[in-house]
Amino acid sequence: MDFIINSRTAVCGHSFCAECINESLIRKKDCPHCRKDIRSWMLQKNPFIDRAVELMVKAKTRASEDDSDEKRWESRHDNARIWAKKHAVELDNIKAGTKIDVLDTEYIWCSAMIELKISLNEVDGKPLLLVHYDGWSRKFDEFVALNSHRLAPHGLYTSREDIPRYRMCPR
Repeated sequence: MDFIINSRTAVCGHSFCAECINESLIRKKDCPHCRKDIRSWMLQKNPFIDRAVELMVKAKTRASEDDSDEKRWESRHDNARIWAKKHAVELDNIKAGTKIDVLDTEYIWCSAMIELKISLNEVDGKPLLLVHYDGWSRKFDEFVALNSHRLAPHGLYTSREDIPRYRMCPR
């Protein structure tokens, strides 16, 4: 166990690092702690836990004058920023015809192409993307918000051999 960075809380109440829980949910639909099915629920950001961890690390460093925990916490923060930047889809480069990786509704990362970008939606002002999954019927096309955790740069997940994937049968 290490410090929680970029805390996400599941519907069961357990909290995890964003990177850790995202990697876990690729392989299993269950909470790593209580085994409740959490994949179909949205993970909530929890800034209170992030702030509590930060205050705890700084208080411990002040009390003991040993800065090893603070250095480890800062290193984890740096790694989390690198991970987030690598997973961010470039807002300026997104346009129709761009290939991206999309997490489908069954939690499988698939290669997809952007068919359409709608600049603003009525709900929250975030751009929407119409994505078409490569090799699938158009009936599976869907709209995904540009800021969704379900989008990643092309090849980031679909090039990995260690995650589940569909096995397509020839017609």
